[in-house]
Amino acid sequence: MVKLFRFIVITGILAHFSFSAHAQQEERKINIRYGGNYTRNETRFPGASIFTKDNRQVQIEHQGVDLWCDVAVYYQNENRIRARGNVFFKQGDSITMNSEYVEYDGNTKIAYAREKVRLRNADMTLSTDTLYFDRNLQEAYYNSFGAIRDSVNILTSNKGRYYLVPRKYQFLSDVNIKNSQYTLNSAQLDYYTTTRHAYMYGPSTISGKDYKVYCERGFYNTTSENGYFVKKSRIDYNNRIIYGDSLYFEKNTGFASATNRIKVIDTINKSVVKGHYAEVFKEKDSVFITKRAVFINR
Repeated sequence: MVKLFRFIVITGILAHFSFSAHAQQEERKINIRYGGNYTRNETRFPGASIFTKDNRQVQIEHQGVDLWCDVAVYYQNENRIRARGNVFFKQGDSITMNSEYVEYDGNTKIAYAREKVRLRNADMTLSTDTLYFDRNLQEAYYNSFGAIRDSVNILTSNKGRYYLVPRKYQFLSDVNIKNSQYTLNSAQLDYYTTTRHAYMYGPSTISGKDYKVYCERGFYNTTSENGYFVKKSRIDYNNRIIYGDSLYFEKNTGFASATNRIKVIDTINKSVVKGHYAEVFKEKDSVFITKRAVFINR
């Protein structure tokens, strides 16, 4: 009797795990929500089911993602799909994506999109020709030219990566920001879409209407035009060239400051002032320098 009871319990446990594994496997499968017209073509697409739109687009669902397209080639055994024609990809309320072609793997949860790709969230729109989106990491990346537009800036780069959390772009090559008030060029730059803050790495230049900044590492608020710059930093401002280990700049207040090993060159009066700390006031047309200040008249 005891052996029979143990057999029943073990059988029940095995059945439970078998059912759970089957349920999890089914959950991982791509689901065709609406198929329209159905056909097969073993010559061109061996092992695939082909769905084409009728009066409605084909709709596909997989673990929080919905996809609509004109034609879907579904490889059920491999759990992957190829979608073509007016493709619309939607992940909850976080992002949407339009393109002409998408490959999606239900096992790796990686999407590959090409041809007129547009990735959107509440803050910006990314346009590129080829884009990868890793749903596990919640990252999208491109290795060809891409352009990002928000309400005030247009950002372009040759390579880029977008992190859905914390809504950050990492631009890796030949970065450019165009704004109605300035342009910014950098070798590498991180950009937060919610705050519009930019963090520069490598040789970077900001050119405004009445100022120019160079640095090899720095921070810049692209909305208020305030910034903090270090490593070979320089500001050309109000007929003066300001050097220092660290520089601070405020466009709206007409203020700039420099700290440690500073040098201020007056391009009109042909003079140089050195010291430890300096402040430049545009409206007052003045320079204030402290700690071992040295004036050199050229």
